[in-house]
Amino acid sequence: MLPVFFAVLGGVIGYLLLRSRDRRMAKMLLIVSIPLSIIHSSIPLLLSMYLNTPLPIAVMGSGSMDPAFYKGDLLVLRGADDYTIGDIVAFGHSRGTIPVIHRIVAMNEDGTYQLQGDANPGQLPYEKSVQKSQIYGKVVYIIPYIGHMRLLLPF
Repeated sequence: MLPVFFAVLGGVIGYLLLRSRDRRMAKMLLIVSIPLSIIHSSIPLLLSMYLNTPLPIAVMGSGSMDPAFYKGDLLVLRGADDYTIGDIVAFGHSRGTIPVIHRIVAMNEDGTYQLQGDANPGQLPYEKSVQKSQIYGKVVYIIPYIGHMRLLLPF
């Protein structure tokens, strides 16, 4: 909801700044900016609900999954009740806030998963026992190249 608040605040400030110069333009700015900001902010929420995951969209940030997909590809994720060997999933781990996107290569006896990047020579230590609760979802759709814009942003 915070992005909606700032978008609305920006629209109101823009309205106040323009009001003294051009009332018609100021009203148009307000009429257009508030609904657009609400729509823009609700898209991730709607996708999360529809795709059953808190992370419906991710950008591949490295070459660890070449040639399945490449750095800068935009990935659509869907949450699932069960994951199988061969599924490409995004998961969180204790060493960082950026999700890792790798393939499930094995299942452990305790029900955890082992993952590995297709282009990686071996598993990383945190990939040897991944809980289902750490997995955001599996990749269901790939949009090539479009994620490069996101990789250029500093946050």
